[in-house]
Amino acid sequence: MIVSDQTLVDLRKSFDNRLYGLHGLDLSLPTDLLVAGLEKAVTKHGLYGAVMEPGYFAAPEGGTLTADNKSLYPLYETVIKLDVFLMHQSSINAGADIGVNDWRLWTR
Repeated sequence: MIVSDQTLVDLRKSFDNRLYGLHGLDLSLPTDLLVAGLEKAVTKHGLYGAVMEPGYFAAPEGGTLTADNKSLYPLYETVIKLDVFLMHQSSINAGADIGVNDWRLWTR
């Protein structure tokens, strides 16, 4: 479930800006829409970055999406350009294939 940016903005206001909102990334969307959504969340809504759970999504070339998939590179470049946080969900509950959470496969 992805909470809307406006809901996060409203929650921040309700708690005197003591909460930091992260834009939820729907990784089933095309990369250009992901980038535009993140830029809007940060510049218009004042959110502090994004959160993603790639294990719940399919990779463009098939199979399960992993954090090192090249289709996500423009998103990572946007995170760097905006100098914001990116929280990556990685746990036993992060998708149908727990193998996508084995970071050792990507760091060799």
